[in-house]
Parts: sequence; C-alpha cells; structure tokens
Amino acid sequence: MRTREITVSSPTSHQYRPAEVPIERVFSAFLMDESDRLGDRTFKRYHDVVASFAWYLNRQGGSALEPAALDFLSAAGDDPRPDRLRFVDLFGPEWILPLYEPFFGEFLPCRDEVSRTGLISIATVLRRLATWLHRKGFARAEESRAASARALAAKRDLPLAREIRDWLWANSAAAPLHLEVLEGEFEFSHLEHRLMWLETEERGTFGPLLVLPIAAMSCPFGWSFTGRLGRVPAGWELLEIEAVLPQGPA
Repeated sequence: MRTREITVSSPTSHQYRPAEVPIERVFSAFLMDESDRLGDRTFKRYHDVVASFAWYLNRQGGSALEPAALDFLSAAGDDPRPDRLRFVDLFGPEWILPLYEPFFGEFLPCRDEVSRTGLISIATVLRRLATWLHRKGFARAEESRAASARALAAKRDLPLAREIRDWLWANSAAAPLHLEVLEGEFEFSHLEHRLMWLETEERGTFGPLLVLPIAAMSCPFGWSFTGRLGRVPAGWELLEIEAVLPQGPA
C-alpha cells in the first residue's frame, strides 16, 4: 500500500519570513503570460483552475511543511484581521510542485462537484504551470518534469477513476446483515476466476469483492479506493465507496 504522508524539507534552516516572491505573485505572473495566447473563455478556465489550486494550498499546504515552517504558518493564521496572510502569501514557488501529488492523488478524487471535464481541465492547466515554472527559473528541470508527468497521469486517470467508482457502485448489492464491516483504503490486488481480490497493510490480501466480473476487470491493479466493506459467507460487499485513488506515475 502507498504511504500517503508527504513532508517537504525547508530550503533554509533560518527563521521563516514571508517569501520575497510569494506563490500568489507567481500565479498572477503565470496568468498574465498565458493571457497573451488564450482566448477569453479559455483564460477564464485557467484563472478558475489557478484560483482553485490556491484555495487548496491555503487549506492543505500546511500538511507538507516541516515543524518550523508549520509554526510560522500557524502564527500567521492566528492573526484575527480579515486580510491576514495565507499560505500563498507567505511561501515561495518552491513549495508549489511538491504539493501536486496530494492534490491529484488524494484531494481531487474525492471532489464529486468537479466534473470529468473539469478534472481534465485542472490537470491540463497545472501541467502547463509546471512547465512555466521551470522556464521562468522557479523550479528545477527534474522537478518540472516529474510534476508535468504527474499532471499528465491525472488527466488520464482521474476521469477513469470516477468512472470505475460509479461502475463498481452500480454493480454491487449489499445484504442486510454482515459478519464483519471494514472501513478504510483498499488496494485492488489481483483477479482470481474473474473476481477481484483486495489488499491492506493490516490484513494482507483478502476477498473476493462481490461485484460483477466485468466491473472487477475494469479495476487497475495497484489503484485503491476508500469506503466500507461488509463480509458475507461468499466474500465482501461494497457498503460505500467514496473515491477511487489512481496510482501516480512511477
């Protein structure tokens, strides 16, 4: 199973202070550059994607910080003024690309309000941003390539993950009573006689998952899902499925 925690080391060890070039200013520069080549409708989509990603950074960016940086962010968050500084005001562009993985791997798969077309748009714009950051000297080449590959994988995988989730749920049927109920994240392990078997760190491999074979065979091995399972004598039934989580690029 994948480890779902991420910590980004600080580029410096001294006392934190607001970045000279904060993320908010970098995002504005990116949008200004892109406005020269985009039509009004496409530019609005870019603007909305960047605004959504900034919203995510302001609320979840602290999960990637080491303790000293997190203390710095928390102190700013305690400021009662409505114009208090946010994550994107305090930290520089070196913090953007490391947060692609939790954004694409954990946050977006659970956002039901984002359509499949919207998922593709988000991945497209953030892939463009990764390339732009390197071109403007805000990211190293290897960081940009890895983030671009992550966005490309999300563009391909997130709509499919949504489809698989809906397909599994539509092809499941729960009995009224269960011998055991499990809740958490479950990895698609392997097929056996056209039935899907699952894996967790705690239980190892177990199954089968009682869905139609055509639904089971649509599940990519190594991907996982979050939800609840109920055990019956023949195997395990889906009681709830929240999101299918694609595996990022190797």
